[in-house]
Amino acid sequence: MKKLENYIDEMKDRNVKRNVRLFPAYYMFACDFLFFYAIEFVFLTQAKGFSSAQVLLVDALIPLCSIFLNIPLTLFVERIGKRKSLVLGNISMCICLLLIILSKSLAQVLIAFVFNSIGFCLKNLTETNVLAESIDMKEKAGKSLFSLAYSTGFKNYLILDGITSFFIGLTYDVNPYLPMIISLAFTVIATCLSTCFVKTEHEKKEEKRQRKSFIKEYKKEVVDLKTSFIRFIKSGRLSALMLFVFFFQGLGYGSYSVRETMLLDYFEINATTFGIIIASLTILGGLARNDARKITKNAKK
Repeated sequence: MKKLENYIDEMKDRNVKRNVRLFPAYYMFACDFLFFYAIEFVFLTQAKGFSSAQVLLVDALIPLCSIFLNIPLTLFVERIGKRKSLVLGNISMCICLLLIILSKSLAQVLIAFVFNSIGFCLKNLTETNVLAESIDMKEKAGKSLFSLAYSTGFKNYLILDGITSFFIGLTYDVNPYLPMIISLAFTVIATCLSTCFVKTEHEKKEEKRQRKSFIKEYKKEVVDLKTSFIRFIKSGRLSALMLFVFFFQGLGYGSYSVRETMLLDYFEINATTFGIIIASLTILGGLARNDARKITKNAKK
């Protein structure tokens, strides 16, 4: 963190300083749900009474929903700006958790996860861009600062997630709804922090541009997507990369659901032990993040 502060002290623009200093603290709370994934499966199956198959079906629909929402939400971000979209993305995450807490049917859970998809799409389109537009990415120092600010926030998230996960099982035993309420509280904190980013000069210039019709923009995006996809398929190297990401991400995402199902249904562990196992894996991920920059530097040599 001292190294990051040294970078920030050298900056002259106060707005840039504010955004760069705020980003690691924001990302620590906003990278993903806190106090949630280690208990989501247990909460939906035990507290809400849904079957494992129903929960897995809902989880599988999230990536599919994100695919269909990506283009319209991209245009939405271009129209209202990244900073406002970031705030709306975090608000969508709050609505998702609130609906899950209040849900009484599978349909309500599905609606909650639609808001989940909207929130993640908006956040993925804006979070790193808000940071990048605050830094001069053309220079080497700017790229290093971006990488340092991002990795610091992500590392802090993993450590915080791991530490809090140790208490998820204990709070669940007190009241099954308590971990979800705490997760909502963390998301509200992230939403509040997202409102503190200062609007950049680039965003101000974008707002002054003449805005086109939404339908025309949408058609243009679809045509561009189709053209890019055709070029992507024709490139052997990019096709191989796409297949690798598809299988790697798919296996990784699917393993999370299988892991939860096996721990609860096959091994029949309790909520406290479940939380401790997930917390340990998360903390290991956070500690491994410390070595990521060293590996990257060695790979460049």
